[in-house]
Amino acid sequence: MRSSKGREISICAIICIRNEFAYLKVLIPYLFRQKIDVVIVDHGSTDQSIEYVQSKWNQPVIGLFKIPFKGSFSLSEQMRTKNKVQKMLYHDWILHHDADEIMHHYDGRTLREAIEEADREGYNVLNFDEFVFLPEPQQDFTGRNYLREATRYYHFQTETFRLQRAFRREIHTNDPAYNGHKIFDERVRLFPQNHILRHYIGLSQKHLLNKYLSRTFDSEDLAKGWHKNRLDIHKNDLLLPGNHALIHELTGVSPIFNRQMPTNLHFWEWSDQ
Repeated sequence: MRSSKGREISICAIICIRNEFAYLKVLIPYLFRQKIDVVIVDHGSTDQSIEYVQSKWNQPVIGLFKIPFKGSFSLSEQMRTKNKVQKMLYHDWILHHDADEIMHHYDGRTLREAIEEADREGYNVLNFDEFVFLPEPQQDFTGRNYLREATRYYHFQTETFRLQRAFRREIHTNDPAYNGHKIFDERVRLFPQNHILRHYIGLSQKHLLNKYLSRTFDSEDLAKGWHKNRLDIHKNDLLLPGNHALIHELTGVSPIFNRQMPTNLHFWEWSDQ
């Protein structure tokens, strides 16, 4: 798709990682197929993530920045780095992306097609609905194509326009308050239909336990009131549920997501779990 200036719209995803090799093997090729560039911000990975990222240079990785890991997860530091990176980019559209996510058009078309449609119609921000995918208690998607194989999900929604993850670069270049959620700018022209964000929160029971039981959060983040639903999680809280009224199943080649039963709690907070 060509922009109004007669060239193809340029898009770049900025992705913060720490030990996300299992996700990157699916996500990076997914973005590359859509001609979406990638800049990686690494927060002290110790797995194969960096080697994999370097093997994908210009296919589609165009930048790698590193933040020293000081023993705790710091979204504040990650976002400061992302804002600096964004100011260096020439791209028409920017994506705030996490490694454990896949985003696409609400009707099943690609993320690029969603952005091109919005740009063509004069919108400059896209919002996404979050669908959290869970393995069965005994399933393990590590090393597998979870985008193709995982089908169980619940609709997580705390407010209607919560995840404004794609935007034209001029919208919040100078907005240090953006934390990957809502953009507060009077110039925002929000596309009227929410698109799809698939959040693969864990690839197995073991992965979930390793991911959350060992994680501590930076004091700066906590002072801002962030991460409240990830504090004081215990092993039993993270036991993967079997059948549950809030969990739906994707079926068909062009799946339709169930938005009828959203929840503002993650599965470890469900009172009947």
